[in-house]
Formats: sequence, C-alpha cells, structure tokens
Amino acid sequence: MHKKSKKPTMLVIAGARGSGKTHFVEKLKTHRLDLGVYISTDRIIKLAVRKYADIPINLAVMRGKIVADYLKTRCLRNGYSFTFETLFERKANVDFLREAREKGYFIIVIFLGTETHLINKRRIARRIAEGGNLVPEISITEGAIKNVEYFVDAIRFADDVRIYDNSREIKSGLFRPLLLMSKSKARWAIRAPLPDWLSEAFPALEFLSNDRNN
Repeated sequence: MHKKSKKPTMLVIAGARGSGKTHFVEKLKTHRLDLGVYISTDRIIKLAVRKYADIPINLAVMRGKIVADYLKTRCLRNGYSFTFETLFERKANVDFLREAREKGYFIIVIFLGTETHLINKRRIARRIAEGGNLVPEISITEGAIKNVEYFVDAIRFADDVRIYDNSREIKSGLFRPLLLMSKSKARWAIRAPLPDWLSEAFPALEFLSNDRNN
C-alpha cells in the first residue's frame, strides 16, 4: 500500500455503517498486505454476544468499543503496526490520530463513501437477515453525518489518504470500490470524476483546493 518505512504503520478504514469497511479489509488480506494487528469492533461485539447470550445489544456495543479502544491504545503505546475500522463518530478518533502522529507513526486513512445512505441501509438489512449485524438502524444516518466532519479533521494528520466510492455492487455482498482521490507526500490527486456525495462535502474540504488545481 505504501513504500516500506521504518516507522510503525497505522491503517485506518473509515466510513459510515454499511459502507463496506470489513469487506474492504478482507480484500486487502487477499493481496497479502501486512495489516499488523487487526482490530475490529464488530468482531469483538459478536464474540461478546456469542459468549454471553443474554447480554443486551447496547451493552455489547459499548463493551466492544471499550475493548477496541484499549487494544488500539496498547498497540500505540508499544509501537506496533495495526489496522482498525472506524465511523469517525467521536472526536476521540481525531485525537487518537494526532497522538499517533506525535509518536512517529506512518498514518494511512482510507475513507469509503456511498451515493446515498439508502445503499448502506440495504446492505445492513441484508446483514441482519443473515445474522451478521447487531447495530440498530437509527445509527446509520447518525454515523454518516458525523464521520464526514471528523474525517476532514483526521486527514490533516495522515501521510497517505485514499477516498473511494463504494456504491457499486457487482453482485450480492461483493463491491467494487472506485478510487476518487488520493494524497501522498502532502499532494492531492483526482483519480476519477467526483460524485455528488463527495462534491457536496468539499466546502468542508476547502483547504484542498490549491492542491486540486496544481
């Protein structure tokens, strides 16, 4: 994904619920990329539910986030390379990237977006039907609204950024991400025509305009 560096690497897969983060990570694994320690809040939540059948879902979600945060902090403090998924729904996520930057990490942020949150809802509904999702639907649009704002703040601390449109579904459960924009060595490049959902976010990304025009 990037040239080998002596620095530890932190790979952040960001996007709203149903944007295809876990599927994207699985695709990276097929390319035998070194993800370091992989931390998945969803997997932690599922393990908790399987182990404690009577645990309320909201409590499982809360504990899953606590455990994931603990694991990320341990990796950061010990200088391990690691990968995690996030909604960027909390300012703490931005602060975490700032701390990693201060500790000398090489930070890669990948953001997955979709044309409309209805795509996310359909995907999550399918996962629920298959028994693979535990998060209430009300959280879908809430995450989608917040993560764009925090994403803009977070990428200031990233060395490498890639923004994908993950709306296209080749077949059930199989997506084809389209690379829209990337940043490397502090310069941005437009890789494909920007869709409406991303163009509408650009007032918040005003600081990119100079690089976009170079």
